[in-house]
Amino acid sequence: QRVEFSLEDYTSSNDNTFLERSAVTEAYSVGRLAGIQVKGDIDGLHYGVGLFEDGEDKTEASEMFLAARVAYAADIDGGLVHVGLGSHNQGEDTLTAGLELAGVFGPLHAQAEYMQRSIDDADDLAGSYVQVGYVLTGETRPYKAGKFKRIKPASSKGAYEVVVRATQGDGNYSDTELGATEASEIGIGLNYYANNNVRLGMSYSVAEGDATSDEGQEFRARAQFVF
Repeated sequence: QRVEFSLEDYTSSNDNTFLERSAVTEAYSVGRLAGIQVKGDIDGLHYGVGLFEDGEDKTEASEMFLAARVAYAADIDGGLVHVGLGSHNQGEDTLTAGLELAGVFGPLHAQAEYMQRSIDDADDLAGSYVQVGYVLTGETRPYKAGKFKRIKPASSKGAYEVVVRATQGDGNYSDTELGATEASEIGIGLNYYANNNVRLGMSYSVAEGDATSDEGQEFRARAQFVF
């Protein structure tokens, strides 16, 4: 099951606005592992806490680690504001923490996250991203139980959405061919939601290493059918 950490990681890949998760999310989140987890929702407050098997080193006896996330969503002036905190201690002498902030106001939606990893006897790693999207056809991005859902078109003509994202800091920039490093990345994307099941999307991203002159870029396109 998915380890709760990070708004972008907890949101399904079917529902994320950008076609791929940010380099920061890829580096600090865990994904899916075997474990026991308790989660739920109480009056706008979402929580998830679990104990998971560390799958990083298959050659040694498995160790367990703890992951927890809490998020609160409030209705403000006809919109929604989300604030979240998460942490996990996967890895020996390692603690990873994250801060989430997001909002939806009509066709405009935005989200940002900051993540930091502290390792004993090593320098801390940290990175962040900011993402802003706008639905050109006026629909609102749905939100439920501590995560976002994909756009639902209001007419048979479908819905169009544009999104921009800026990423900065230590992360996994493999999509733009830089690998695990400290870098800056900017990306833009366009999505067409034909109906509740079909989505066509494309994105372009360019990145540059902070300590080097290395540069990378990526163009991605996807036809998605969800059932």
